[in-house]
Order: sequence, then structure tokens, then C-alpha cells
Amino acid sequence: MEILFKSGDVYDNPVDFVRIPASHGPNVNYLVCFGTVNWRGNVQTAVYVLMEYDGVPNTKVPPHITTYKNEDGRTDLDNVLEQINLLKKMYEL
Repeated sequence: MEILFKSGDVYDNPVDFVRIPASHGPNVNYLVCFGTVNWRGNVQTAVYVLMEYDGVPNTKVPPHITTYKNEDGRTDLDNVLEQINLLKKMYEL
């Protein structure tokens, strides 16, 4: 599995994640992740969505998941929710 985060971040490297191209522009993706998060010692499993710009995950700004239809007739929200549900099913969450 690819290393996304450096040691000490709130986010540990996820157990699993999916990159989804975002309609925001070139080299912009949503990262739909499943793994643990650590809020000052309170470690929990979570599904979370981050933005990735030019291959770098952004942990400072929340994702803005667009709702307008793309050329394929789907929205970014459709694509992100589909991947969340696949991770939910795969890991029996």
C-alpha cells in the first residue's frame, strides 16, 4: 500500500483507499479512505474523504464534493458515495 501520510499526522496510513478524479481540475483527486484516525490519543477507525492536489493529500481543508453532472452523467458526489459504500461492504462496516 502506498504511503500517504507522514508519522504523527491525525491520519495513519489507511488500510485501504481509492483515488477518484475530481471535476475541480487536472491532477485533483478525492481520496476515499478507510483506516484509523488519532485525535490526541483517541484512536478510532473511520471512513474519511480528503482532497489530493498534484499527488499530495490535503489534510487542512475539507473536501468540497461537487453535485453537478459530469460528462458521463454522474456527479462527483455519486462517485464518492459509491466508493464509500464499496469500502463499507468490503470491510463489513
